[in-house]
Amino acid sequence: MISVQEFVDKIWESPLDSTIELPDELQRILENEGNNELEALSLVEKILPRVRQIILEKIQVCDRKRVTPNFRFSDYSNNRLVGILILQKEEQQKQKLRHRKELHTVINKLKWDRFEDLCVYTLTLIGFEKYSVGQRTQDGGLDFFGLYPMQIISSYGGFLTDLNLRVFGQAKHYNGSTVGAKEIHAFYCQFKEDFLYEKGRAYEHINLEAKWFLDARGPIVPMMITNGHFTRVAEEFAGRKGIIIREGSQIVEDIIQLSKTDIWLNAEKGKYIFDATKLETFLEIWGKDHIHIG
Repeated sequence: MISVQEFVDKIWESPLDSTIELPDELQRILENEGNNELEALSLVEKILPRVRQIILEKIQVCDRKRVTPNFRFSDYSNNRLVGILILQKEEQQKQKLRHRKELHTVINKLKWDRFEDLCVYTLTLIGFEKYSVGQRTQDGGLDFFGLYPMQIISSYGGFLTDLNLRVFGQAKHYNGSTVGAKEIHAFYCQFKEDFLYEKGRAYEHINLEAKWFLDARGPIVPMMITNGHFTRVAEEFAGRKGIIIREGSQIVEDIIQLSKTDIWLNAEKGKYIFDATKLETFLEIWGKDHIHIG
């Protein structure tokens, strides 16, 4: 018999425009696995509460990370899941969400330098006003950095006037891998023990080529972005150390919600057609026009 988690994974990957009655779907899966009807009904009764709980937890994680979940529970039944394309009322957003998985696949295939450009591009989408990349060599953990004007978050300037959140960022582009505690700990040590103590290649580079980052007023915060995802231990370590982390699903959400649609989709006859090469071409041109090394 397949595990409860495997049941959840099968259900979560169902078409986003479907409505799923959990007891019926679990019974169908179990019968396809070789159980007769009575055996399937008995197993459904046993595993249904746990399946519901895991799906609820997945939805809560999506909400915490501000990522659109594949499904939500119906307001009228805790056994019914409603696909996000049914719940989404805005047609343009609905069409973009249809291509979410394809967009993530393209991001996974980007070259490492294009992924760094994408990391910087996503910073601009959320309001960073000054930014750059490292030397694109072994830069003491530094791949990108930028300034976020903190007065944006408050209509009253007060002591936030002229303060910036200064982000010291590293990009981790892996093929199907997760970022674990070891990687994020190594990055934090480079940031804390070298850069903050004004030594190491990252500090030398910024001090020589991007003095504006050092001269700006405001806290310096480490950030790590990956196309994949972080292990739970890595997330917990980042939380304790004040490291901002962003994973692939969040990057995809940023592009869907904040970017111009034509950087990855073609509009044809009132519909959007996915273009697998368009994003990489856009990033290459955008990087040359907007990102200056140093």
